Amino acid sequence: MSRRKKKIEVEKPTIPEETEKQVLPPEEATLPTPEAAEEPAPPPEPPQDPPKRKRILKKDRVEKLERELKAAEAKLKAAEEKMEAAEDRIKRQMAEFDNFRKRTDREKAASFERGEKYVIERLLPLADSFERGLSVLNEETEQEPFPQGMVHVYKQLGRVFEELDVKTIPAEGETFNIDLHNAVMHEENPDLPENTVVQEFQKGYTFKGNVVRHSMVKVVN
Repeated sequence: MSRRKKKIEVEKPTIPEETEKQVLPPEEATLPTPEAAEEPAPPPEPPQDPPKRKRILKKDRVEKLERELKAAEAKLKAAEEKMEAAEDRIKRQMAEFDNFRKRTDREKAASFERGEKYVIERLLPLADSFERGLSVLNEETEQEPFPQGMVHVYKQLGRVFEELDVKTIPAEGETFNIDLHNAVMHEENPDLPENTVVQEFQKGYTFKGNVVRHSMVKVVN
């Protein structure tokens, strides 16, 4: 036990000086140099935005729908304009037809009146003949059958005139009216006002307010 332990000396391997200078410890090899630490790091790449493409597609779809909507609105406006033009044309045609119907009714009524007036004008001489024939009757002849028949026929003609709105024009004692009377004679009469009708030679008649024949009269100057 007292023996001293002998030191075992191990010889270290010899490394050339050049090689020793080149080989560095691992800690020193990984450390950056001052120049490398001062250089700025490159900016990080922007992160990808997946919803961005969806937004673009949505925007394109909205724009397409807006264009389609504008086109539909233009077609609708054009259709409304055509409809308004058609309605206006139909209204004008209806108004023209209504005017044509009214004008035709007026012309038809006027034609009937002209026809009635023509017949009445042909009957007036017959009425004049009855009046002249009845004016010569006296009390004795009035009771005979033939004069009685003439009276009945004359009264029947008067009823027909009344139904047709044919009226006699007042004459004797009336003031002369150039629209109703035809003065064929004049006389001086200080007892009567001027332009007074004193005698009627032929009766005048109106048909529906229009003069068919003027009264033939004598007037005071």
